[in-house]
Amino acid sequence: MMTAVKIFLAGVLLLTIAVAAGQKHETVPPPLVAPRYSYRGNILPILQAKCQPCHFEGGKVFAKLPFNDSTVVAKLGKRLNTRLKDSTDQAVILSWSAHAGAK
Repeated sequence: MMTAVKIFLAGVLLLTIAVAAGQKHETVPPPLVAPRYSYRGNILPILQAKCQPCHFEGGKVFAKLPFNDSTVVAKLGKRLNTRLKDSTDQAVILSWSAHAGAK
């Protein structure tokens, strides 16, 4: 009888170890905080470097799409990225326009 109890307890122990080994103990990374960008500090310099002279004073599409106006740029949001090819510039503008559009 004692042997049967020992075998039973050994089986329970092995089953417990097997179940514990099969569980995944994943660590959850801390939530990412999106950087805050400003129109004057981050967005305008990108646009001035990439969209001159057309979208600034004296440019051929300035009257229709003036990029010196942050509200115009915020409304365009993702559509600006059809012309901007740099992925970093695209990410900055998307992040800013998402926050600017939420206001």
